[in-house]
Amino acid sequence: MSYSVIEKNANHLKNHNITLPNISELANPLSISYEIQKKLKKVDKNKADPINLFRVHWHNNLNHSSF
Repeated sequence: MSYSVIEKNANHLKNHNITLPNISELANPLSISYEIQKKLKKVDKNKADPINLFRVHWHNNLNHSSF
């Protein structure tokens, strides 16, 4: 992948105000900022919303509504 593709994708995410989780946040979801945790509580866990990418880890409870 060329640098221009990475830069283009990074700019697209930034322009659409999309934040991706870090690997460390997926490994330890309790390290996810309080602001993002609040947003997660307000969005449907099954909705195609970028904030739900913070739910992609193995620490979910049985209904995937919290950590």
